[in-house]
Amino acid sequence: LFENVVSASRLTPKRIKHWITLLMIVIVWTCFLFKLLMGAIGLENAVKVTVLELCQELPLQIASDHNVAPFTALVQYWRLRALPPTGPGILSLWGSLRIPDIVLYLQFYSWPFVAAIVTPVFKLIMSLKTVYSAGMTV
Repeated sequence: LFENVVSASRLTPKRIKHWITLLMIVIVWTCFLFKLLMGAIGLENAVKVTVLELCQELPLQIASDHNVAPFTALVQYWRLRALPPTGPGILSLWGSLRIPDIVLYLQFYSWPFVAAIVTPVFKLIMSLKTVYSAGMTV
């Protein structure tokens, strides 16, 4: 009976192995990209914090007797490039998608994304459970 269930089902051990391998590749790739995204977000935040610290340091430099023109130019450049109202950020993906845009996209569309990834895994697990629990009762 177990052989009939397995032969009637399209889930052969070879197909199960291929599906598991494919799912593991997708999981590892997703985790790798997530780690890279978290690193990029951390770098963006570190640059923003540094620029804000430089902006706070600017009045102290003006009060000193040093030449502040290069420091002011540096602060203005990074303020325009890195801070949110005027600059979209410093890192981009493929030269067009900025990291804050990707984060915003993932915040709004993460549930369908997760559902699309988790649903095949869940269906595979339920199919395996159905096939092997039917075979175990014999």
